[in-house]
Amino acid sequence: MRELSAVEADVQSLAKEPTGHVRVALPPATSEVLSPLLVMACREKFPRISLHIREGFSGIIHGWVLAGEVDIAVFYSPEMAPELEIVPLVDEPLCVITPIALPVENDLVFPARNLAGLPLILPARPHSLRPVVERYAADNGFQPNIVHEVDGIRTTRAMVAAGLGCTIFSHAEIVGDIEAGRVRAIPLEPRASWRLSMVRRKSSRSSRAMEEVKALILDQIAVLVERRFWRGTLLTAGRRPRVDG
Repeated sequence: MRELSAVEADVQSLAKEPTGHVRVALPPATSEVLSPLLVMACREKFPRISLHIREGFSGIIHGWVLAGEVDIAVFYSPEMAPELEIVPLVDEPLCVITPIALPVENDLVFPARNLAGLPLILPARPHSLRPVVERYAADNGFQPNIVHEVDGIRTTRAMVAAGLGCTIFSHAEIVGDIEAGRVRAIPLEPRASWRLSMVRRKSSRSSRAMEEVKALILDQIAVLVERRFWRGTLLTAGRRPRVDG
């Protein structure tokens, strides 16, 4: 019935503006900033498109995409799969996030060797950050010292600010606490990064409404990179990004 409704909406939209219901999934910190911009842009340009925004961790969102529960997803480091269309958006460096009270040798770079004994607060799998950190540790010859597993970014931020450990995240995920002076973010050396991507299931039928929402997401991602919300490299080229997978 959903497919039939989408066909009907597409036929109607050929003569008029795009119409339909589009389901979008985003990770928490990204959703907090991107969702208002996306909704306002969609309301202004395509008032007949309705958005359903879901929030979840990257591993959970990955399952939603495969199950066909969302139309478009934006999340970090998606696993490559033949049934997925993956559009790279932003390559973002990862930082060590430490309490302000913790003494460090250098607040400009954090050598990988110093991570070996650092008490880390990290999410458990299937959060996309966990394998990125484990792979980085293996490449640099140490075992991460994970003292707490926490799956919520807000709880992790509070625990780091309270001096209960450190974490590894991107600047965008923790910017509020950095600006408030509760924590500091130090880029890793050698560089570590994760990639924000737009993902959809190839077998899912793409409507005109979905294509317009995808274009709006690309526009707002570019705006946020320009505003330095993400301090990484923009990987899209306007509304026609490169596609992997």
